[in-house]
Amino acid sequence: MRYKSLPYSVRSQTPDPIARPAAPARSAPRPRRLRDVLATLPIVLLVPALVLPFVMAEASVGGTLIASPAELAVLPTTGTAWTSMKAIADGSLGSADLTDQDNKHAVKTLGVALVANRLNSDTYRAKARTAVMAAIGTERVGADNAILALGRQLGAYVLAADLIGLSGTDDATFRTWLSSIRTRDLGGHGRYYTLKGTCEDSPHNWGTFACASKVAADLYLSDTVAIDRSWAVFRGLTGERSTYAGFQDMSSDIWACPGKPFTPFNSGCSGDLVRYGAFVKDVTRGDDPPTATDAGLSYTNEIMQGVAFQAELLARAGHRDAWSRLRPAFDWARRNGALDLSASVGKHVTWWANERLGWSHPTEPAASGRLFGYTDWLYGSPLSGTVAVPTPSPTTTPKPTMTAAPAPTATPVATATPAATATPASTATPTPAPTTTPITTAAPTAAPTAAPTVVPTATPAPTSTTSPTSAPATSAIRSTSTGSNATSANLVVNRPSGVKAGDLLIAAIDVRAVPTIQPPSGWDLIRIDANGSIMRLATYSRVAGSSEPGSYTWRFSKAAAAAGAIVALRGSNGPLSDAGRINPKATAILGPVTSADENGSLVLAFFAAARSTSISPPAAMVELGEASSAKGRYKTTLEVAAATMDKGVIGALSAAASGASESAAQVIVVRP
Repeated sequence: MRYKSLPYSVRSQTPDPIARPAAPARSAPRPRRLRDVLATLPIVLLVPALVLPFVMAEASVGGTLIASPAELAVLPTTGTAWTSMKAIADGSLGSADLTDQDNKHAVKTLGVALVANRLNSDTYRAKARTAVMAAIGTERVGADNAILALGRQLGAYVLAADLIGLSGTDDATFRTWLSSIRTRDLGGHGRYYTLKGTCEDSPHNWGTFACASKVAADLYLSDTVAIDRSWAVFRGLTGERSTYAGFQDMSSDIWACPGKPFTPFNSGCSGDLVRYGAFVKDVTRGDDPPTATDAGLSYTNEIMQGVAFQAELLARAGHRDAWSRLRPAFDWARRNGALDLSASVGKHVTWWANERLGWSHPTEPAASGRLFGYTDWLYGSPLSGTVAVPTPSPTTTPKPTMTAAPAPTATPVATATPAATATPASTATPTPAPTTTPITTAAPTAAPTAAPTVVPTATPAPTSTTSPTSAPATSAIRSTSTGSNATSANLVVNRPSGVKAGDLLIAAIDVRAVPTIQPPSGWDLIRIDANGSIMRLATYSRVAGSSEPGSYTWRFSKAAAAAGAIVALRGSNGPLSDAGRINPKATAILGPVTSADENGSLVLAFFAAARSTSISPPAAMVELGEASSAKGRYKTTLEVAAATMDKGVIGALSAAASGASESAAQVIVVRP
């Protein structure tokens, strides 16, 4: 420090090694003391100025609804995806208008908020704040399609407010408005005139956009009662009718299974690949079966944007199985080309599906869609997902079962079912240059070498067998049961021992030929893999209630040899991802290549052979059970194995049968 930077009183003093009594108080030195304070003040202020930039360099302001500052801090500030998003943030956002269903002001505001959070920039934060506050009051009672327009935009403003850490009087004003807009009657339609009422009545894109924005609002407001209600409605939409069944009737629709209401999880037509997984109220606006240019696929693309938004927010809020519930719908959309429409504004959804469902479906630059966008930047980086999602606060505990279907609130006016609206028109979006292959993972490697932490059970029998206590602490295997038949139209598998309320049950059913499989009540299909007309391997899940039956019966449309197993898990958040594979005749039964997105994930593998044989599990796994139907003309064998594995690619696990046959395999990764 330079000499002249010191206060004058210090520079002018003569050193005095002897302490002396204080001099009598005088009035003359008082101005000097004031001068000393003023001279020292710059030094005091300089220290924080020098230190704070290092302490606060990574401390961006913002919430965690869609991404925390820590999650965003590892994402790149170079590359096509970033450049495209930043160009939107730097450009004109247009004008807020919550009555315009094609307005992009909201999703552009979200882009500004993401840039603000990543750069920890007050300049971008101020721009986003101004844009969020500008939306308040732009809703208008009586505007045509007022709720559709609101649902397509509101959620983006909510996420933007969360990302920038909206505070003070602005936040108070925003919260007051946000709370009331959820149930405010905006008119503009004979049936859909409130956000909440539309969410709980419409099983098509109107409802899913309304639910998406409502979920965002519920979470921003920490409204735990409303969040639980939103979770129940989402489960009802994906087929869990015991939690919610208040949607308009769908039983008469040509896309429904005969005489049954239809949702993506309706197991009654699980063998019908044309219909299974379709959101019936939107796909029926087009051809039957769908064609690549029809309105049904266009509307399906719209609905996928709404349900993906809901699934992401609900999963981050603690409902970890939200995405797995959408797998049948996304599989349908992928099979039928609904994710590949050239005029779609939903390009961002495929990036989401690749990240959350373990796909590698071709992508295009995400740009900005309805409610959301920028997923090529959020999920296309190798560092995406490397920072843990913060524990939600407050955490709402998912309720495994609800004894009665809740009645919908804000009962819509009973008017004629609305006519289909016009095919959604694509709106102009910035078109950045094509990116390189998205969400690339390392090339498939050999099966992970991490030693499994579960201990092998005793030689399996077609009864419940208790699994060892050294199973993974947070996704522990409670027990396993197996069963087989002697060629009949049903298969009975006992309840695993020790099952308690809240346990996650995962069942695998291996059946010869290709009969339709009807699961017991309350079991949701995870996936089916058919090896031609030789065999089928199907998996199902269920959350155990307080009173479970002693056994479960799967029924087939015709008699067939079958073997099955049920694995009971405690402390699990639900299936995270699943994959399947079929194999030609051989002794090796190869599993699919898949991945785990968290360390300590529990990997369950099911290997089915079209003969009576013994099957040895892969070297990296331990056997939980084996069952075989060996008495009839056609035989089959099912092997169940498990291991805990860390985050990364899971190579093609290979089981070995003592005799050659056609086979099928499935791998289910369960979040720890």
